[in-house]
Amino acid sequence: MMPRTPPPVPGVAVNVLFRSATVTIQDWCCRGADRNAEEAAQGHVVVFCEPGQPYRVSHPVQGGDLCTLFVLPPEGVRQLVGRHVPADAAQATPTFLASHAAIDCRTFLLHRVARDAAIVGEDPLVVEETALGFVERALQAADPTEGAAAARVVPLRTARDYAERVRAIVAPRFRERLSLVEIAHEDTP
Repeated sequence: MMPRTPPPVPGVAVNVLFRSATVTIQDWCCRGADRNAEEAAQGHVVVFCEPGQPYRVSHPVQGGDLCTLFVLPPEGVRQLVGRHVPADAAQATPTFLASHAAIDCRTFLLHRVARDAAIVGEDPLVVEETALGFVERALQAADPTEGAAAARVVPLRTARDYAERVRAIVAPRFRERLSLVEIAHEDTP
């Protein structure tokens, strides 16, 4: 997960699956030329990329692999990462707790559902919600106080209040394709 779109990388084909103000989902197809790099990425591991920090990925077998990037705007990173990491006042964007984290099967399933929704052109709201749900679970996996299986608990009354406000916004516009940004703008006083 990266807070901005990374520059082109030699030997990597990038396919943008979904782009909105909330999240961009990209497939990166690496040809697998570098087998002796520093960081080994695996299917059950999420890698967090800091802006401006170089990363090298090794490929366990020749032929390369396919990676999915979930790119968030700076505000999205602040909101999601800020729940797990206190932001330094001098930093515009908080740093991730770890460079990588193992994820459980439910988190991996959220990744696949978000990616597949983006590929088939699902409603943008569905793609954004699923993608942000995946990112939140991946961040929980990197948080030593929560672990991969822990869930963020929201007081029931607060959750009901959010649900009611969103229902009031969405109900009259149910035939429109809405995004999370549009709903948030209408909900913000």
